[in-house]
Amino acid sequence: GMEGTEGASIEIPMIPLEDLKKSDPIESPRSPRNTRRARKTVSLPRDQRRPTKLSKNGFTWKYDKENNRSEESNSLRNLSILKITNNLQEPFSRYKFGYTTLYITIVGIIVATIGAFVDVCITFGLWKVRNLMLGWSGEPAIQFILFLLFLVVTLFIGVFSTQKISLASSGSGIPEVKTILSGNPPPPLILEIKTLIAKVIGLIFAVGSGASLGKVGPFVHIGALIINNVAKLGLFKKIKANKQLMQQMLGVGCAIGYGASLGTPIGGVLLSIEVTSTYYALRNYWYSFVGALASSVVYRYLHNSAWGQPGFRPLIQTHFPVGGNINFGLMELFIFVLLGAVLGVLAAIFIKMNERALLWWRNFQKKHQKKRKWMKSPYAFAFGIALLTAVMTFPHVFGNYNTLPAFVALSDLFSEHSLNDASSLNAKDWNDFTIYGGLFMFVATRFILTAVSSLLALPGGIYAPILSIGGGLGRIFGEFAALVFAKLSDNFLFEAGTIIPGGYAIVGAASFAAAVTHTHSSAVVIFELTGQLQYVLPTLIATSTAIAVAKKLHRLGIYDNLIKLKGLPYLPDITKEGAFDIKAKDVMQVGVKYVVKGFAYEDVVKLLQETDYPSFPVVDSPDTMILLGIVERATFEKVQAEYFQKRRDVQKNLVQATDAFKFDIPDSPDGNLMQTVPIQLSEDTPLMQIHQVFITMRLPSAYVTRNGRLLGRVSRGDLKRIIEAM
Repeated sequence: GMEGTEGASIEIPMIPLEDLKKSDPIESPRSPRNTRRARKTVSLPRDQRRPTKLSKNGFTWKYDKENNRSEESNSLRNLSILKITNNLQEPFSRYKFGYTTLYITIVGIIVATIGAFVDVCITFGLWKVRNLMLGWSGEPAIQFILFLLFLVVTLFIGVFSTQKISLASSGSGIPEVKTILSGNPPPPLILEIKTLIAKVIGLIFAVGSGASLGKVGPFVHIGALIINNVAKLGLFKKIKANKQLMQQMLGVGCAIGYGASLGTPIGGVLLSIEVTSTYYALRNYWYSFVGALASSVVYRYLHNSAWGQPGFRPLIQTHFPVGGNINFGLMELFIFVLLGAVLGVLAAIFIKMNERALLWWRNFQKKHQKKRKWMKSPYAFAFGIALLTAVMTFPHVFGNYNTLPAFVALSDLFSEHSLNDASSLNAKDWNDFTIYGGLFMFVATRFILTAVSSLLALPGGIYAPILSIGGGLGRIFGEFAALVFAKLSDNFLFEAGTIIPGGYAIVGAASFAAAVTHTHSSAVVIFELTGQLQYVLPTLIATSTAIAVAKKLHRLGIYDNLIKLKGLPYLPDITKEGAFDIKAKDVMQVGVKYVVKGFAYEDVVKLLQETDYPSFPVVDSPDTMILLGIVERATFEKVQAEYFQKRRDVQKNLVQATDAFKFDIPDSPDGNLMQTVPIQLSEDTPLMQIHQVFITMRLPSAYVTRNGRLLGRVSRGDLKRIIEAM
């Protein structure tokens, strides 16, 4: 059975003796090196064999005199466990240490270069054009028209690149990548080069338009795209050929994407694990850190160099007092807990607003499916978002602070200076409606625009915008706490002394992003993004509180909720304790359609028409129902096509009917028509272990047996429905 998986068993086929004679013998510990003498093996029941170590070429087995067993370790070459062991080691031993590391480093450098290129195109390209257009006239009305025109044109170009090049480039791409990493085959175009081109072009115009969108999520998808397409090159074709290793590399690509968009290697790795993985192989840790580190180092240097400050400084600079001058009193920690709770509630509202906006747009499209078809066009929706964004972010409406990009706004919100001190800020009008009024308008507009802008049919993410929303909410808390409790700073509950509102903005940014995405590692991202470690304890306290409250109010994070709304075949995690009592016999399908000896062409055609099974079980007879193997659906579809062709040949008198319709099922797996069953479940296998097996082995379905007798079938779709119904 599987190690650590009660009730699951793996069928191990025997290797023919002829094949063993052709292979190199496995050295016994007592044998001379390089001997070619045939060895006599001891055939013992499986339960009497004791594995003592994993030798260079496979398992060796030792027997003792006390139990009347041979002292000599025998190679047992007639067991395919040796071949299995070598195959498992091969992806890592064959490629050597530097081979895969070189591959990941190259991918990291490429993705980081694309990240810096996108920043330069947006900042020194599109935004320069927008400022130039606004300078054409001093009349606010004309400036608003130009502002709206810029938004419409850029968003239309982004939508056009998505519609004409690759529809798979739309959105952040995280739900689709997460679905792939959960064991599902990639959807069409999702990892192809044309999607990469559309993703980069669309992202530049989406973020450059000034809409409330970010580039972090799309770069997770870009990382997976690059790592998949670089593996197609001749130098790395061995990696691409190994499906198991390639699946792990896609997870590495996600970490690289976070590093290339945030410049945070540690937070990027942790965030990629929390966002995209259900089960994570620790052997992948090294590769993820290498890739994220390479992308973060290159991205930081290129980004800072483009802004005239070569080096590796954090993307957002903070200058809080250092040297231990910041301390937190007991009452202030309670304020951080309250901040986390409030942000958890607002995060649940944000996820629900995003869900309602998506459902409303779908219903609107169905309503106008026949009449007014132009109203359900992605260009019509883009125009509506452009108009809403122009009204809410035009500088003459609420202020210049509302037009600031997410990271630039965070630089102001994280400032250790008061927002009344305009000389040190990027926006000089934070206090035009009083500080609280300006912060409230900033948060309210970003909250609404981010929830609806993420539905645009172009590349765009939400992570940077929700960081800015959380930063604004935290700054409001900090300003209020500093005002109310300023006179109480000498009290024993305020050992810290002066409250710094910018510190609350850091805590708020991490907490709101963590609550929306249900990821604790958002706190680590903020630490690396700012280089600020003095607020570690308050940030972790507020972040944990925010996630707990958000999960209580809305079970799914934003990405899992989008997976559900999109209907992607993702297998969700099991979080309910009641799942521990559910077993395979409680969830399996009975009355499974099967294949038996003597199956005819007509039976194959009927089977394909009546079922949608990805594979069909082969049994020895309807009476005993012993499971022999499986036939893939694609194989039977080829058989069906062959049958139809032979019928046409008979009708044309090209062949005789007796010669045309000969078809039979083999007695055992032959690697051609019938395949070996990858895994069999016992009827008492717990649901938790079934879930783990489905994800780690990427199974579309599994068969439940008792002593080899077929009892039922568990499919991925059934498992998904059962988990969601809990």
